[in-house]
Amino acid sequence: MKYSAKQISGLYLSIGLGFLSILFTSCSSDFDKIPKTGFIDKCEKNTNSLVPFDALVGYDHPKEWNDRINGVNGKKQYVYLAPVDISHVDADTLKHVNQENLKKLGDYFNERLAFYMNQAAKKNPNFVVLNKKNKQTAVMQVAIISVAPTKTSAGIAKTVLGFVKLGFLVKPALSKGHIVMAGRVTDRNGKMYMEFADYEKDHSSVLGIDAKDYEHYAHHRTNIDQWAKNIADVFSTPYEHKTSRKLVYVTPW
Repeated sequence: MKYSAKQISGLYLSIGLGFLSILFTSCSSDFDKIPKTGFIDKCEKNTNSLVPFDALVGYDHPKEWNDRINGVNGKKQYVYLAPVDISHVDADTLKHVNQENLKKLGDYFNERLAFYMNQAAKKNPNFVVLNKKNKQTAVMQVAIISVAPTKTSAGIAKTVLGFVKLGFLVKPALSKGHIVMAGRVTDRNGKMYMEFADYEKDHSSVLGIDAKDYEHYAHHRTNIDQWAKNIADVFSTPYEHKTSRKLVYVTPW
């Protein structure tokens, strides 16, 4: 089948607009969309461009941080990962997500966070992930605090529209799913060091057709995987290192 120059140019234009749309929406903060569910005490808007989360408190001791990460005088960054919490979700999540699916998301977060934290520990011998707490251990716990499933019927509608005249991929303003996480870092006695939180909505491929649009929680797993990477990167690198938020999803799966 041959396509006209107008159809081809329409495809390129749509992809270009998709990139720009994702770029601008990803760079903006979704701080106001983070619900207060009691998991973290302080929820303050992040003003530190080095850390890719919407909310951040306590990331303000660069010398102490770098001494541990760089192994100054034998110091190390010891971290114990507590299980992901799913008991602090907001009321809307309880209405729309059953406990089985919420537990599956929590288990997936546990798995991916452990994987990336251990990968980071292999790269930096001064970053140590422990199976139990000791006097020098920072205790990290992450929670899922809000989930809205992807509307799979909306995904079907997008695909149908995407195929019209070869990818004049105009996406209608259809409702998206979202997921929100929060994290806290304490000493072994519970003294707070750091808190953070982030909101992410579904990010479909810029090609306009995305297999994740057909599952209720596929986009959520993608966002969890990216969070796990980002958390491991932030905590295993020097203070001045910038951890970038992934801006564009090209592949439709």
